[in-house]
Amino acid sequence: MKDRGVAPTVVTYNTIIARRAEQADTWTEALDWLAKLEASGIQPLRSSYAAALNACERAEEWELVVELTERAGPLADATMWSRNLAALTKLARHDEALATFRRLREEETVPMDEVLYTLALKACALARRPFGEARALLEEMRAAGLTPNVVTFSAAMEACGGDRDAEGAPNWEMALELLREMQEQGVRPNTVTYSTLMDLLTEAGQWQRALHLFMTLEKDGEQTGATKSVWLYTAAIRACARGRQLDTALALLREVTADPARHGAPNLCLYTAALDACEKVGNGSLALQLLDEMAREHSIVVDDVACGVVISACRKAGLVGDCLRLLAFMLNHRLAPNLGVYNTVMGALCSQPEYLDKAVEVLAFLAASQRPGNTNTSGSSKPARAPRPNAQSYSQVVDALADALRWEEALRLLQEMRKAGHRPEVLTCAKVVAACEKNQRWKE
Repeated sequence: MKDRGVAPTVVTYNTIIARRAEQADTWTEALDWLAKLEASGIQPLRSSYAAALNACERAEEWELVVELTERAGPLADATMWSRNLAALTKLARHDEALATFRRLREEETVPMDEVLYTLALKACALARRPFGEARALLEEMRAAGLTPNVVTFSAAMEACGGDRDAEGAPNWEMALELLREMQEQGVRPNTVTYSTLMDLLTEAGQWQRALHLFMTLEKDGEQTGATKSVWLYTAAIRACARGRQLDTALALLREVTADPARHGAPNLCLYTAALDACEKVGNGSLALQLLDEMAREHSIVVDDVACGVVISACRKAGLVGDCLRLLAFMLNHRLAPNLGVYNTVMGALCSQPEYLDKAVEVLAFLAASQRPGNTNTSGSSKPARAPRPNAQSYSQVVDALADALRWEEALRLLQEMRKAGHRPEVLTCAKVVAACEKNQRWKE
């Protein structure tokens, strides 16, 4: 075209942008051609930006989705702004998503539809805003002649978590009221609705209600429109964990594993919920068995959360060696234990005198990893940097050393603790004093 002096049009550019956007390995070229179109002096079309947005979404480049919508300006329609709000939500910029929604509504930039309201409700939920905001959005939708659907109601139900009582429990009564409201309006709740409601009930300590709701679904499945999928079983097992009902949790897990064609394949969330039930009652042996089962029988790749839960269960069961073994497993498989996991392991090691030296080693590993020049660049399988030890990390090891009358090591770590900026508690200092006294170290 250039050789023949044929000037490209917006259709020419759009064709190239759309073709580049279709390919996973050429999505950046779609953005380059959009930039060339903008620089050419030819007015882009809405479809020009829409194709580029498709490419960015496929590549999960959410920052670029937000940027492109803003660049489109008046060409952006309700669908493009919906994608903008969804991208902001994925970036955890929930307040910004709400501010964008309000701006669109006030400026009447685009016609407000059910999708935009639903995304705003989702942002309210994730930002933990007071439920009054979500309720106002629902009323505003109705006033605008829009009908909330099951996705809208589910997002509003999730927003009930923004209202907390003095003990931090979510507004579960309002969530039940929303369920009744849905049913009265002929909106059939789905699996997401029920799993959201069950999780809210469990978090509020109403785990019996959550289990009752789950059992009701089995009886009224056709009327409710929700099938007992693996996600609902996961929510039910989480309720069992909250109520320390390990036998019921295990029975529900076996229902899924025995009939995956009906309920769905077992997944990481399902097993993690079951592991949490083991942890709540301190059944470390069963937790270890389930951890092995999920990997060996179902090829589920374990993560740091699952391993951390099992470590906590093993500590409660007094399985100190297993705590240490699981920590080594996490490090060898590039799973980065957080400080809570390290502190749990050190607490377990300190509980038995024969493992005290290992506790000192773990603490030394954490402290050493914070020193300059210790970042892992060798390409080994271990995480590059361990978390910074806190006051609990030091205190439990110092206490154990003092109880074992190992006053020199206790004093050294106490000084190291202070240098790291942590203030030891009176009880820790008293234990070190007692250790020095029993060793007749009067000066110390």
